[in-house]
Amino acid sequence: MQKHEWKEVFEQIKPSSDQKQAMLNQIFSKQEERKPIKRMKKMTVVLIAAALLSMGCAFTAVIKLDDRILEYFGGTQKDAEQLAPGFVVMDLTSMADNGAEVHISQVYTDQRNLVLVGELTVPEGTVLNQEDYKFRDWHIVPKGKDRTGTGGTYGSYQSLGMGSIWTDENPDDNTLSFVEIYYYEAAHWDSSTAKLTWAEEIESLEITWEDLVGPSAWETEANGTLVAAPSIVSGKWSFEIPVSGKDFGWIVEPEQTIELEGEVIEISEIYFSPVGLSVRLKQENGKLMELMDLWESQEDTAWGDSVTLRDSSGKELDVEMPNCSSTPYAGETLLKFHKVIDPAQYQGGTVTVLGETISLDAMTSIEKDD
Repeated sequence: MQKHEWKEVFEQIKPSSDQKQAMLNQIFSKQEERKPIKRMKKMTVVLIAAALLSMGCAFTAVIKLDDRILEYFGGTQKDAEQLAPGFVVMDLTSMADNGAEVHISQVYTDQRNLVLVGELTVPEGTVLNQEDYKFRDWHIVPKGKDRTGTGGTYGSYQSLGMGSIWTDENPDDNTLSFVEIYYYEAAHWDSSTAKLTWAEEIESLEITWEDLVGPSAWETEANGTLVAAPSIVSGKWSFEIPVSGKDFGWIVEPEQTIELEGEVIEISEIYFSPVGLSVRLKQENGKLMELMDLWESQEDTAWGDSVTLRDSSGKELDVEMPNCSSTPYAGETLLKFHKVIDPAQYQGGTVTVLGETISLDAMTSIEKDD
């Protein structure tokens, strides 16, 4: 569950500090996927924005990118040369009981992002006449060496649907093509202390899609009741996607601190990819969520909106902030770029978080570090 979800719940029931801590323990003691709801104010979480493609796969063969990937990111052929090394050709198939089949042909993975290019072939006689399509539901379960849950999973994990493009090139062949884009994360959760620490050795992602629907998974009845839209094709399709051990992103671990209300917050990591950036915070006394709540109430905006990126000349880059969250001990915000960026060109630039400016002089390529 995201920080803003806790905040909304807490504001409604007004628990004591002890009750709030007990609620958090209960939330994170379960191994389940957490899908964030829409943020208020500037946090418009829709399926179009994310810090995607953190350049984390190293494959020897450079493939031709599906045109929809560049369409989504507004990319050029030059950008394709930068993005292509992160993708690999795959031949993965999953079939539902009714014969509807999903085939995955291109995959990008890194330690935070997942992009899938594929096709869905529906049973004969299915009417495909919608303006757009989507899967009604999806689940992503990270697995790895440093797991803390059962079956190779983690004690806490979440994923965000960041965007999709569906096309029907030939209406007569019963086949839809798609690009699906997700952000995911996994962490270790200590229920006795409410301490969250990020996972570092994720090896694979289990993804499951359910039911094909039109542009909206919900419909409003005449009386105003919101109901689930009918499925165009029912089914469940599951895959296990390996996560690459390489990473084309750039990283800096500044260990700079911010002081709020007499408490120290550490900026533990800034991760820079060609299309997005993430900033992670930590607070050793378990007061980060409380401090972020206070900051947001004073500033009347999400704390992620405080993050700005400037190049070496001081020019600020225009970005979107699709999501930010915080727990008592750790927090993260994501930024999405409007165009493909070469992280190397931002060495000498700065990132500002909650008023604290961090130099990117020490930013290094993870691929080179490996």
